[in-house]
Amino acid sequence: MRLPLAEEIQITSVLEIFLDAYGNKDINTMMRCFSDDPDTVVIGPGEQEKIMGTSNIHNSFARDMQGADDLKFKLTWQVVAGSGPVSWVASECFVDITVQGITTSVKARWTVVLENRGGYWLIRHSHFSLPAGEGEEEEQQQQY
Repeated sequence: MRLPLAEEIQITSVLEIFLDAYGNKDINTMMRCFSDDPDTVVIGPGEQEKIMGTSNIHNSFARDMQGADDLKFKLTWQVVAGSGPVSWVASECFVDITVQGITTSVKARWTVVLENRGGYWLIRHSHFSLPAGEGEEEEQQQQY
């Protein structure tokens, strides 16, 4: 179900703070967007990227930062919904990744589950993925 606009804005703000911090390689700010529960989960596009617990998540982000000179995220589509203290976000974005002076733009999808604790929305689950073949997109109709 759709949330009140004020809650959508709060949730979107958390995601923007996270993406800006990721682009700035500011792991401390990134981690403040997450719940510190031991069952908080991050799933990345790599086969082995199933990470649980804040210290493991922190270490995974630190490894991510080592590979890229620059990262920029641009959300292009987003749906925010929720019920009670739980919300979920489905989004698409472009990630501009610069490595050794060469920038590549990658289309990605990001699904996030957040929980409201004491008036603050915190990420409990994050799943970042790369869509399968781009040609498949043309064959499918969006129904929104």
